[in-house]
Amino acid sequence: MSEITENNTPETAAAPPPTPEIPSIDEATDTIKNLLENLIPPESIEVKDIFGVVHKLPSTTSARSQIKIVRMLEELKDVALPVGFQFGGIQPKEIITLLGTLVSNETVFETVCKAAELAHPKLVKAVVAKAQEQDVEYDPDLPIADLLPIEEAIACVVPLFLSIARRTGQAINKIAVAANQ
Repeated sequence: MSEITENNTPETAAAPPPTPEIPSIDEATDTIKNLLENLIPPESIEVKDIFGVVHKLPSTTSARSQIKIVRMLEELKDVALPVGFQFGGIQPKEIITLLGTLVSNETVFETVCKAAELAHPKLVKAVVAKAQEQDVEYDPDLPIADLLPIEEAIACVVPLFLSIARRTGQAINKIAVAANQ
């Protein structure tokens, strides 16, 4: 026989658990819209090279460069994620942390550096010139790998994806609104 307490009356003891509500298309669209509005990339970013020089960079690049960068990153799809990592509800700060963890993989590291170089060729020219001026050795095929700290190379790339995600979300929202009319 079950015991009845203050919080467990015969009525509540037999009540089934509440059924989760399935969100409407409007609610789902609002959720995506709110998420993407929080992913607003800055207009510019600042990165510091190994010489201590701060560089102000645009947070976006040309469509051609974006396409090349996305293709490079698609090649990383088989890289193993850290144990226990899940993409559900990922925040921008967690993206940076994830990339920071993954760059210990040589392929990921090189891809992030190449993406940063492709996105910001003026930065590459500036740090290479400084390295030559100070007689600092670097790999001419991948100068960002030797002339920027890892977190700065990542910072060069992350805003590009936030912009793409946000604009894609805005397009999805417009399509959803049009579909509901």
